Amino acid sequence: MKQTIHQHVRASAAGMPLEVIVRENIHERVCDALGTYLGEMNVENLKRISAVKQPTEVISKILQYQLEQSLIKNKLESAASVLKGLQDRMELLKSDGGVISSSQVASLLGLSRQAIDNRRKKNKLLAVYLNGRNDYFYPVWQFGESGIKKNFEKILANLEHLDPWMQLVFWLSKNNYLQGERPLDALKDDEKMDLIIRAAKMTGEQGGQ
Repeated sequence: MKQTIHQHVRASAAGMPLEVIVRENIHERVCDALGTYLGEMNVENLKRISAVKQPTEVISKILQYQLEQSLIKNKLESAASVLKGLQDRMELLKSDGGVISSSQVASLLGLSRQAIDNRRKKNKLLAVYLNGRNDYFYPVWQFGESGIKKNFEKILANLEHLDPWMQLVFWLSKNNYLQGERPLDALKDDEKMDLIIRAAKMTGEQGGQ
């Protein structure tokens, strides 16, 4: 904008009207943009555009190509983001011993699969669902030698505002309220229960860590 004002000052001194300056400025910017777009095209696309007769159609073709490339780029970035999310989830599932199926949990706790499913629905067991696998998977680290780890359900009750995947992230991530310790590791210390509960309540809330 400063350049345009300076041009206007110089043009006024030379007797050139403002509209001429604005028109020239727009023309220069359009040419720069079209030149950039042309520079990004491959030979085949350049040949197709060179065969077009009408100047307005040439510009239309160039802009259409740029729009298509932009859409393709956005789709690729979106696909890459989805893939990264899936990879992150798989890493979470493999962490600290991995996960087991509903039937394996039922066998471990000596309960029926229906009982296990009821506990999951009541937020007394943590499980995540994988599309296409037709089953819930339970992180093994929530179980101890005599069943569910001590105080695990108590903490889980304070995570009801989060979906299962975010609950999984909570347990396996370093937490500021625990001085960088993971809630899963802090669970071993009864004296840290109040801190873990506070961290659980704050996670996902505005200002949570």
